[in-house]
Amino acid sequence: MNIARNLIIQPNATTPSTKIDVKATELQLRDSAFKFAAARGVNITVDYNASGVNGRTSPKQSGVWHVYVIAGESQEMAVVLDRNDLAPTLPEYYTHYAHVSSVIFTTGDVLVAPFYQRGNRLTYQTRQEIGWTNPLTSTTEAVIDLSSLVPGNALDIILNDILSGKTDATGSIDVIAEFRLITGVTHIRFPTFIKGLPLASTESYRLHSGEFQVPNVNSGGSASIYYLLEGGAEEAAELRFYVMGYTLPVCGN
Repeated sequence: MNIARNLIIQPNATTPSTKIDVKATELQLRDSAFKFAAARGVNITVDYNASGVNGRTSPKQSGVWHVYVIAGESQEMAVVLDRNDLAPTLPEYYTHYAHVSSVIFTTGDVLVAPFYQRGNRLTYQTRQEIGWTNPLTSTTEAVIDLSSLVPGNALDIILNDILSGKTDATGSIDVIAEFRLITGVTHIRFPTFIKGLPLASTESYRLHSGEFQVPNVNSGGSASIYYLLEGGAEEAAELRFYVMGYTLPVCGN
């Protein structure tokens, strides 16, 4: 049984751009031979600017870093940031580890955005815009890469979409917005269809807005959104996407 009781992870209050606080009542750790141990009373800060124990296991690099709680006989419990999502490079004398989070650092060596994680769900404190478009004349899907905000090992992605439209001269809107997460998989998200509404001419309206959680069907790689926006020749529409957060494997889950 995998154990992660009262796990809370968030940027450090004093140095939120480079330090992360990890707290938990109890965690289940394992070694390379799948022998398990319990870590209790976890309350540790890991520093992206440091190396080794309570820091990075390798040189700085933009992208995804995985957060591990580690322990060893006669060693103080610690946290490390590692690039590997399966197992960390352990400092000397450390033998056990538990994956508790995955976060993203930018080329400026700071966290991509403030977040709050409870259990295995990480939520950005503010929604992160990842792209918008206005190509009603397109007949092929466009793609938005989510890798700058979602790690490849995420289990689910929490997204928000906003579709706005502008009526034509007759005061009607005829817009279809359809999107999904992987080629060949349809119905990940139902299309939005608005037609012939008796609205004021050449006015803008919000047609749809919603938050939804979908599986990361590209698990282990870069998740992407595939979308197609269609409408009448005189109309205009704008489709925006935001990442709200994601869920992660924690302590082996």
